[in-house]
Amino acid sequence: HDYPHLANKLEVRGVPYILFLAPDGSRITSIQGTAYEFYDYYLSKDINLATDCAQHPNQKKCDGSQNGPGLN
Repeated sequence: HDYPHLANKLEVRGVPYILFLAPDGSRITSIQGTAYEFYDYYLSKDINLATDCAQHPNQKKCDGSQNGPGLN
């Protein structure tokens, strides 16, 4: 496994790190950091966004490329 290469490609700079990807491998959004008191809010928000983007992938809000690369 080449985890350092993958982390580098995705620009992971800390842990924990949660990444939401579209079916084509493009980034939708991510959560990074250790502010656990906010995780419930951001995780719920980003799960809803990822679900919406999976159902309707061509929305502008689904383009998370400005936040970093995806797997595509």
